[in-house]
Amino acid sequence: MKISKIIVLLFLLFSISCKQKVRINNDSSIPLQSFAILEQNSEIHIDPRTFEKNELQLTSFAEDIEYIPLSNKVLIDKIVKLYVNDKAIYVVSDKAQGGEGNGLKTLFRFDIDGKNPKQIGATGRGSQEYLSSEYFTVDEINNRIYINGRPNTILVYNTNGDFIRDFKFNNHSPSYAQISLLGNDYLLFAMKKLGAKCEHLWSISDTLGNNLFLKENTTPAFKTNIGPLGEIYKFGDKITYWVDYNDTLFTIYPDLTFKASAIISSGDHKWSPKNIEIRSMKDYLKKVGNLYYPHYFIQTTRYIISRYTYSGKSSYVLLDKRSKSSYTCDFEWNSELNEGIPNNFDCGLNFFPINYFTNMRAEYLVGTINAYKIKKHISTPEFESSKTNYPPNKKAFHQLANRLNENDNPVLMLVKLKE
Repeated sequence: MKISKIIVLLFLLFSISCKQKVRINNDSSIPLQSFAILEQNSEIHIDPRTFEKNELQLTSFAEDIEYIPLSNKVLIDKIVKLYVNDKAIYVVSDKAQGGEGNGLKTLFRFDIDGKNPKQIGATGRGSQEYLSSEYFTVDEINNRIYINGRPNTILVYNTNGDFIRDFKFNNHSPSYAQISLLGNDYLLFAMKKLGAKCEHLWSISDTLGNNLFLKENTTPAFKTNIGPLGEIYKFGDKITYWVDYNDTLFTIYPDLTFKASAIISSGDHKWSPKNIEIRSMKDYLKKVGNLYYPHYFIQTTRYIISRYTYSGKSSYVLLDKRSKSSYTCDFEWNSELNEGIPNNFDCGLNFFPINYFTNMRAEYLVGTINAYKIKKHISTPEFESSKTNYPPNKKAFHQLANRLNENDNPVLMLVKLKE
């Protein structure tokens, strides 16, 4: 009897241990193969074949909308990166609208009301300058901004834009690009590289650049001339990493653990860039136009939002984690009226969710709109004839357009989410 009880106890202890997240050992000499993804029960499965045909509109998830014009005290051209928190707005403006390293992708900080703009550092090749500020992260609590602005070099500024210091990350590939603050003590660097030739997917260091862990890439190498899509996105104090040639979305935690949080279902519907060579846009459309291809993911407490192409269409999907239901809408690229999630809240321009943040327990999705497009939109027959269940909202949008000049800086669109 005692032996039986001991066996049962050992079995229970083993079962409990198998539900834990993966611990990232600080000793990076320990091979990653010694770890395994153990927590499988809470994974979210993403399969476009199961998306329901419920119509996705702004009122599907929006409780309110606030528009924030960015101050004209600095000139903002094309916004190539946007980050918003409860204290500030950060935008990367690309004056040349060209490739990385052109010396013109400059970071600006605005107050949360869009006022008091400050330039963070400067572009250039000097010791305190960056080639591009597209990859940055913010530690608002400790008044620090980290920019991956030169090869293997992080430049650190305060939120007033003053240079503090820089440091090298010695054992990283130059292809490490994206950067994000993990908790309050760590920096995560994510890899995006052609094909699957990279040895590691992400790296974690402290804020002085001391390496703590490298996540091995277990995907066999393959050749392709299609650049991979992949992103990191924050939800709360966690970071999720994905790249399109892997099926798994990994979520990394501030205690230096990670787990598989979502799986893109495999099958003939899924596009993979492995060993595909594209010779022209026509060739591209022929080969992958009808297959599933995610562009980005955003996660909130209740929803997962994604933009993707599938079955010859470009679409958005909103997955409700509570009800397990899904809402979709198709959109047209390069169409001012039809590019985005339909706005039936105030009949304004369609919504492009780019960023997510929280403020006083409220959750927001954020997008941007050019001022001239807002003014142009209110003069169209489509706006005049549009109907909404909230007429005061349409009137307020019209008043916003009248206050703007077509040459003003872009306007932020803050969409407060339903609880």
